[in-house]
Amino acid sequence: KKIQDEKLRYHQTNKGGSIHTDGPQLNLPPKILIMGCLNNKVRGGHTILVNGIRIFGNLKKKYPNLARVFKKNFYFERRGFEKKNQYLFKPIFENKNSFKMRYLSEYITTAYKNKNLKLSKKRRRALEVLNRELENKKNQRRLKMQRGDIILINNHIIAHGRTSFSIDNNNKRKLLRIWTN
Repeated sequence: KKIQDEKLRYHQTNKGGSIHTDGPQLNLPPKILIMGCLNNKVRGGHTILVNGIRIFGNLKKKYPNLARVFKKNFYFERRGFEKKNQYLFKPIFENKNSFKMRYLSEYITTAYKNKNLKLSKKRRRALEVLNRELENKKNQRRLKMQRGDIILINNHIIAHGRTSFSIDNNNKRKLLRIWTN
């Protein structure tokens, strides 16, 4: 059984993938993400971690023309924090005073759809390449959190996601999340 409501935020579903940083739709995304495991599934629900600095370095090396696209502003849907017709317009990668990655693919595609805007061919291609790099197992570190485990993530550098898991109302997956700067 899968939850796939388009209006839900990623953490409210059991879908896998969607490697992202938390709070990309906020003016100031949280710098630190703390996740603690209260209960995990026997099958699925592995945590996936990806180093954004390494990904951006790979993009600059393999696709220098596309890498420049990520430093330009994209619209982000403000799901969970929205005011009607309000969107954030920020780059995916910044490197002014320190490196910052801001990304959740669905929030970008939904923002453009809701605003009746089309992503240019170059921007669509750039997002496809970024998603492929994030999904590449060579760029990922996977771990299975167990009850009592806690991980601390620099949300400006490390993107994360999870593998899908099945819903079992008698044995619910439960992770706590805390954001801080």
